[in-house]
Amino acid sequence: MFGRYINGLDYLTGANTLDVASLGIDTSFLTVDEALLSDAYGKIHGELQIKNGTQVDGIRADGSFGQHDGVLYNGNYGKEFINAILNVEIQAAGTQLTANSASQNAFATLFEGNRWMIYRNAFANVLHWDFRQQSALGRFISFPVIDNQPTANIGMNLTRIKDLGQRWSSDALINFADSLCGIGSNANAGSFVGNKMFFANDYMVHRGSKYVSTLKMFYKRTMNTECVNTQNPFGFHLADGVLRTYLRGDEYEDIAASWDWDLIPGTTVD
Repeated sequence: MFGRYINGLDYLTGANTLDVASLGIDTSFLTVDEALLSDAYGKIHGELQIKNGTQVDGIRADGSFGQHDGVLYNGNYGKEFINAILNVEIQAAGTQLTANSASQNAFATLFEGNRWMIYRNAFANVLHWDFRQQSALGRFISFPVIDNQPTANIGMNLTRIKDLGQRWSSDALINFADSLCGIGSNANAGSFVGNKMFFANDYMVHRGSKYVSTLKMFYKRTMNTECVNTQNPFGFHLADGVLRTYLRGDEYEDIAASWDWDLIPGTTVD
């Protein structure tokens, strides 16, 4: 999706739904409105489900997260989705408002996907989402690390993730938080190996003991990237076979400002 599709207020999906529903929760506290509180949590739990279909927003069955008609966005909208869920579900744990087992399992699926997309800058000991350039960050590749935007770090509190994992007895959340703590000597944050194909987004991650490689393609059933608010104006080829390999994890630090956008490594175009 190169351009912009503006949704009306009657069309909210994914992380955007949680933004509005969270305001509903705040309002319900201020007005002591139990019905509004229940409705707001219902809207949140309606998004806390596996979303099947083509170019849909929210949590996908493969652990990826889509926003803006299914653009791969685990590292921004997906991250904000997680932070919003942490805010409301830690408070609701043990009450009648807590998420049911289906919603909890969907949240666990998102973390199972996230763990593949995160690497470590071993030089700075900072965790990052795959590729300041495209794969999990979408248009936010246009921000340098110093701007403290999604390129700066993963933007999630591992302690709070583990807290909710313990309240829900969720091994996926607990293991995610535990595996990313500490200091590593290479890019493979979490020190696990294997290969995962994110079929909903034509995106593959291969992790060796001391490296992480990722590959992004797209097809007519998926989206490549987007340009919104003048962010990512040159990213037309970012899903045309772009291949990244991280060893130390600082290989692509702020590279977006200097490279040739028609010669991105791995692209299969002229």
